Amino acid sequence: MKVCVPYHNYLVFENGQVWSKYSKKFLKPYITEGYQQCSLYINKKETRPLVHRLVYELFLGDIPSDLTVDHIVEDKNLNHYWNLQLLPRGENARKSNLGVKKPNCGQKGSKHHQSKLTEEDISEIRRLLNEGNLLQKEIAEMFGVHVDTISSIKLGKTWSHIK
Repeated sequence: MKVCVPYHNYLVFENGQVWSKYSKKFLKPYITEGYQQCSLYINKKETRPLVHRLVYELFLGDIPSDLTVDHIVEDKNLNHYWNLQLLPRGENARKSNLGVKKPNCGQKGSKHHQSKLTEEDISEIRRLLNEGNLLQKEIAEMFGVHVDTISSIKLGKTWSHIK
């Protein structure tokens, strides 16, 4: 793990997990265009760096402006430093257009590029819903999702492949 300069209140691990010294927990990344991002703060000002770029800079070095960080294995959520390399932007685009990188659109569950939840989360959400001790709003807050997400899970509109 390395201290994330200039974000001194965060630790970044070689696999891309980000630990907040302030909240004393791992940050849950969100997905933007298939890439993981997290909200980090400097002097109460939010920034949203891409996790793979943070990992590359901290564990492998600077990123020249004419190069981009590429995921060697096509999984954009695999942000371990050994899965990252620098490529010229054009080569990275060609690699993507040739189908070497396959978007995970159309995937189900946690493999979907916009998923905030895992299959384990769904099992826990269903357990909490069945117990009936918490409101859907409270469950949504626990998992960092909108209450409509919990409602859709309960009604079987989403995550129906997980029993």
